[in-house]
Amino acid sequence: MKNFKNLGSKIITSMVMLVLMFSLVQLPVHASDIPDRSISDFEIVGKVGVEITPVIVTLNADNDTAGFGSWTIGYDMTNWFKMFVITNFPDGLKAIVAGGGDRTLTVSIEGTPTVEFEGVASLYSSFKENLNCSFHFALTHNVTVNGGTGSEKYAQGDTVTITADTPASGKQFKEWTVVSGGITLASSTSATTTFIMPANAVEVTAVYENIPTQPTPEKPVITAGSGATHQISNGKDMTITCSGKLEDLTGIYVDGKLVDPSNYTLKSGSTILTLKASYLDTLTAGKHTLKFQYKSNLSAETTITVQTKAGVSTGDTTNTKLYLGLIIVAGGVLVLNKRRKMMK
Repeated sequence: MKNFKNLGSKIITSMVMLVLMFSLVQLPVHASDIPDRSISDFEIVGKVGVEITPVIVTLNADNDTAGFGSWTIGYDMTNWFKMFVITNFPDGLKAIVAGGGDRTLTVSIEGTPTVEFEGVASLYSSFKENLNCSFHFALTHNVTVNGGTGSEKYAQGDTVTITADTPASGKQFKEWTVVSGGITLASSTSATTTFIMPANAVEVTAVYENIPTQPTPEKPVITAGSGATHQISNGKDMTITCSGKLEDLTGIYVDGKLVDPSNYTLKSGSTILTLKASYLDTLTAGKHTLKFQYKSNLSAETTITVQTKAGVSTGDTTNTKLYLGLIIVAGGVLVLNKRRKMMK
């Protein structure tokens, strides 16, 4: 009987120890066993082939439904939190235990997705704390920009912005050419432009050209009417033609003074200037400098003459001296002839 009691005591002791052992050992549960309760759901959106920014999540024993948070035996629970399971995790990502303690486990989700994926992944610990993480990783394709910026991976439907590099000295941006990809640029002649990413790779090239040199403007010349003469009060206008373009004309000058446009008319066909007689009558008799002034500091000049009714220009001393000389000569001849007659 004593042996039987000892045996029974051992059996009871063994059963208690087994209970304690199973109480202490809690294996990870399957997703189907997890209660429908998300502690802190979150979402990660990215692109295939592009590394995501690490996301830190925390599992906390205080949120557990199994009642382990009431344990007071002082057991180091750090190792328990390292027992977690991930289901439906996108390829290329990983969950790394970034830290742990008596009550929490910190997990870092990081990596580069390798396949297109859209769905929900679950992370849960041995304490049945469940976190649902929604992932959306769109399939991307390369954009290659030659001679500019914007080379990157993009998903179908993205708006892609490309910018041409600063042109080298003596060069200017001309246009974009699409090497491959079958895209339509918003503007092929703008240094910065956009396009909608298709479901394939794209390559574009910025084209530059030499900055054209400006030709030296041709100096205008008087082609008709040079040296024209006006007689005061004869009522006749004066017309002079210059080879310069009428649209480039900036003003008409006489003796360095700008002539009011009301005193003349202009016609195209180079530049056909007609000075009104009423204006010419205001000028003093003599020679005057007429100038056609054009853009780019180009000009053409000629001399015009204004005469009185008698045909003598007040400012012309050459004719006056000639007449005076003729009078003197004529007088001398008369005196000489008179003396000859007296000597006979």
